[in-house]
Amino acid sequence: MYNKSEHIMLHEKALGKEDFNHLYNKTIFITGATGFLGMWLIRSIDYLNKTLCLNIKIVILLRSKYKKRLLKNFKNIKIDYIYGNVTDFSFKKKKIDHIIHLAAETSEKKNKDKIEVVNTIINGTIRVLKYSHFIKANSISYLSSGGVYGKNCINEEGWKESDNNCPNLYDSVATYGLSKKCAENILIESFKKSSNLKTINIFRAFSFGGSYFNTDNHFAFDDFIKKRINQKDINLLSNGLVMRNYMHPLDIASWILTSKKFDKVNLFNTGANKNYSIKNLAKRIAKIKYNGLPPIKVKTGSIKTKENYIPNLNLAKKFGLKAKISLDMQIKDSLNYYYGKKVKSL
Repeated sequence: MYNKSEHIMLHEKALGKEDFNHLYNKTIFITGATGFLGMWLIRSIDYLNKTLCLNIKIVILLRSKYKKRLLKNFKNIKIDYIYGNVTDFSFKKKKIDHIIHLAAETSEKKNKDKIEVVNTIINGTIRVLKYSHFIKANSISYLSSGGVYGKNCINEEGWKESDNNCPNLYDSVATYGLSKKCAENILIESFKKSSNLKTINIFRAFSFGGSYFNTDNHFAFDDFIKKRINQKDINLLSNGLVMRNYMHPLDIASWILTSKKFDKVNLFNTGANKNYSIKNLAKRIAKIKYNGLPPIKVKTGSIKTKENYIPNLNLAKKFGLKAKISLDMQIKDSLNYYYGKKVKSL
């Protein structure tokens, strides 16, 4: 029932019309490679090598050799490994052109350990910076978060990169957002003193849709998809007015890889062209037509909540960065995935 052509079509949609020749014969060091976004980044590189013959090579930081099994199906990339934790891995002298730093604790359970959140995000970034000087890398791309602003944007156009908002110190995820902001600052200040770095690109990510979410995620998008597949109604605790922006990971992978040709320090909000309420998302997932799958009901709750966790994307658009995969396409991608979970990765 899994439709591989739909999966490949998404790669063509997000990557097919972009110019990636600046990555020809380059080697990229990646942290957080076996996470949700990391695996989508590798799928993107695999696709580009296969279709454009770019010969991009990657070096992956792995905490365990056991995780190599997750990468065995990528036949179009030469993969090398460094083993260790992002906070203290040993430096290996390798010819590396670019670094993509994705490593962070993102699960709800792991974020309860505030000390480890700070250690991974801040000390991990410092370690990656030191390694960039050791290998004389040309660029670092860093995955930050919209959490640096807090939870609720009063401006309905979304947060701008220049906004000085920050999380409420007593919010449950404040440590994550504040640590990301500190890591950004460390990268920017280090760039001013670096003789080898030509570019630092920082991407503030918001919400994601699509397939291949990690099993321990706590995201509404994936929960609603599973309810549709299992023919269970979606019951919201709130009135569903919380606003989010959903981006397919292929789009952010395209942005990260495209940005390797940029200069100096660049800070971007990431996201798709439209924002949606949780209620709207639930209704779309509940009713979208897909392979004869029966619709389900959506019921809203009594808790009144209005929260805008949304980006302003004007700066990204000025740099030619645009999301190509719509919310409906993200939903269909996820439904396709859950119809055939045993299928091998692209």
